[in-house]
Formats: sequence, structure tokens, C-alpha cells
Amino acid sequence: MKGQLNTKINLSGERVWVYGCGNYGKKIYHILKSNDVNIVGFFDIKASGGAEFDGVPVVNPKSSEVSRIYMENDLIMISIFCDQNDVEAIRADLLHLGYKRVIFYYDIDLPFEKIAVNFREDEDADYISANNDNIENVYRLLEDDKSRRIFKKYISAYAGRNLDEFESADYESQYFPNDIHMNKGTSRFIDCGSYDGDSIRSMVKNRGKAESIAAFEPSRNTLEKLNDYIKNTDEAPANHITVFPYAVWDKEETLAFNNNDEEKATANSLSDSGNEQIECVSIDEVLMDFNPTLIKMDVEGAEYNALLGARQTISECRPDLAICLYHTLSDIWRIPLLIDSWNLNYKFYIRAYRMFGYETVLYVTCKD
Repeated sequence: MKGQLNTKINLSGERVWVYGCGNYGKKIYHILKSNDVNIVGFFDIKASGGAEFDGVPVVNPKSSEVSRIYMENDLIMISIFCDQNDVEAIRADLLHLGYKRVIFYYDIDLPFEKIAVNFREDEDADYISANNDNIENVYRLLEDDKSRRIFKKYISAYAGRNLDEFESADYESQYFPNDIHMNKGTSRFIDCGSYDGDSIRSMVKNRGKAESIAAFEPSRNTLEKLNDYIKNTDEAPANHITVFPYAVWDKEETLAFNNNDEEKATANSLSDSGNEQIECVSIDEVLMDFNPTLIKMDVEGAEYNALLGARQTISECRPDLAICLYHTLSDIWRIPLLIDSWNLNYKFYIRAYRMFGYETVLYVTCKD
């Protein structure tokens, strides 16, 4: 909606290039456009000649088409889903190429409802107040001050619809934290939402080779990338790897999935109007004898149901858990309370790995 953009940097009269023509870049583009910002085009390192989006050009920043006048005078806004180290690397590359004015999209005050994950208008301060008992119960469950601070700030950000309230991002070792002692280790790893194998690569980097991995990835495009990684990696990440072309859920079912693989920016989701049909299974049904030591879930808002479908496995094996909480607001209290209701003597922690609440993860590990 026009008038919602409050800029820290005055964009009036500026010629702006959006760096990154993926999901996040397009989101920033639409926000800027709705506020009458003069968008000259997109820069994207994957762009080839003649590319366009919404009638504006998509240009490789290294292209000879880019005028020296543009490089010196136009404003370049980095608008991709990445961590601070990546931002600084991109900024340095652009400055090296001769661009003089490079900012990041959070240098402007963006409207909360456009940036917060899966924002719903009815999830307001009254909705949060109605769930206050659940919120207080989770707060008491959390094991350390850092978890309680992240949780409190997450709730506060949604209650006040203020992006600045979210905890600063950590960026390090997602799913394999160095500041939490996870008791069971990674020897038998169930990776739900394997994407292109990024979590498996991180496991190898941070914890070493596993004994066995069960990887679940329903999206056709990313499943191909996952299989390519496993087939072509120099050293196998585990002695045994099984890839399941399914989503995890609480039962066997076919569901519609909104698949957008341009970049990993929480763009995929279960949706009645989804553009891809995916097959769902429960962990309890397909991995009865796997005996996991770690289950990770980043399954685009299906985490609650996926946990229900893994209840027997979790109850019998008591593995460490790394569960994403950020796809739906209520997950940040529903999921810890669900696991706690199973009375498995677990400890609970929360960590945040991206700006604005993205990649907020619950860690669960046995007390004994």
C-alpha cells in the first residue's frame, strides 16, 4: 500500500537498481514500486542479455551495457536473502567493479506485513494476548537467557509489528550449534527438508561424517540438486544415505505445494492453490527401525504435523531435535508445548539465524 514505506535513506529523486532478481528481490521491488520509487532495473549475476521482469531490465552488473554514469550516480540496493558476510562480500565486489553507492535493503524501514514470514492480519496483539498462557509456559520451558531473549523479542516484534524488535541474527552453525550441548550427536541423521543438501554439508563441516542419513525432499527441482550433490561429492557425508522424494507429514497423503526454487527465501509452502502435487509420509511409517540421533525439520510450515507423524520415533529414541519455528507465528509456542506434552525429559533452546525472525530454530536435547 502506498505510503507505508518510511525510509532511513531518502529515495526521493533517486534512480534505484534492485540487486537480486529472486524471490526476495521481487518482494523488495514491489514494495518500492508501490511507493513510487524510481526503479531503473535489476542487477543479477545470472542475468543474460535481454532479460526483463515486470517490464524493467534485468542486467548482469558486470555487463558492458552498464553506463559509467549509472555506476557513479545510481543507488544499488542489495535485495537477496543472505547473511551479513555475504552482504559485505557482494558490496565489496560491486565497489570493486566501480559502483559508488551500494546499500542493503534493511537500510530502509520496510513495512512489517510485507517482510514478516507468512504474515496474517488477524495475528495481532489481541491474538497474542489470547495466547498469553501458552507464551508464558514456553518462556518458562526455555533453558537459557539467550533463548528467553530471542523468544520474548520475537513475540514483541509481532505484537508491535516492528521489524527492529527481532533479535539480531546469529548466522553461525544453523542446526549444529556450538553454544548448545546436544547430547545424542549426528551419527544417525534424519534431514526433513533437505533442499540441495545444504544441511548435510553443514553437518559434515561442523560434526563430521555420519553413520546413516535419511533425507526427505519433495520438490522435484531441489531433489535433483540434492541427488547431484550426493552423487558427485568427493567424500560421502555418511556410510549409508537414503533419499526420500516425499514431504514429512502426520500421515500418507497427497498435498498441493507452492514451489518456487529461485532462491531459498522461505518461498515454498503447502497451499491449496499450489503449483505442484507432492506425496507426504510420516516418519513413523517409513523409518520404523532407523533409531535417529538427530531429526532436523525445515518443512515450510508443516513442522507441527510432521512432529505428530514422528511421535513414536521420538518417544522411543529420544533424539536431539532441530525444528524451525518461523513459518507460522503460533509455531513458536505450539511446537515446544507439543514436544513437552510427551514428557520425554527434554531441554529446550531457541536460536535465530537470519534477520526479521527468519530461520528461528528450536533445539531440543535430553536432560540426562
